[in-house]
Amino acid sequence: MPRKKKLVVGDKAAVRFLGGIEECTVIEVMKDKSYKMRMRTGTIIPNCFWKQDAHKKAAWYIEEYLGKDIGVKSPEIHSTKEHTTDKKQLKDEIKKQQDFIRGKHKKG
Repeated sequence: MPRKKKLVVGDKAAVRFLGGIEECTVIEVMKDKSYKMRMRTGTIIPNCFWKQDAHKKAAWYIEEYLGKDIGVKSPEIHSTKEHTTDKKQLKDEIKKQQDFIRGKHKKG
């Protein structure tokens, strides 16, 4: 894919890093047309420019845009309503916990 003018957080790009090409994700957009990138290994690359904008002796630069990083979505619908505790039961449990902290815990 050709150069994309402005990357946003979460975009993937091919970055040339010390001679090799690595797939990285944008984690921060800087003011001066540079990006903070994270490799799959967790290494963070600061001040990463597009190849055309990079300095002559830059050790890393963005070669191409690879697409948007899509997070994994859960197919299950999480309903909190069925997993909540009744208010009366919750008050009783808090009272028991306070009694335990104060040393008034009853055995049995």
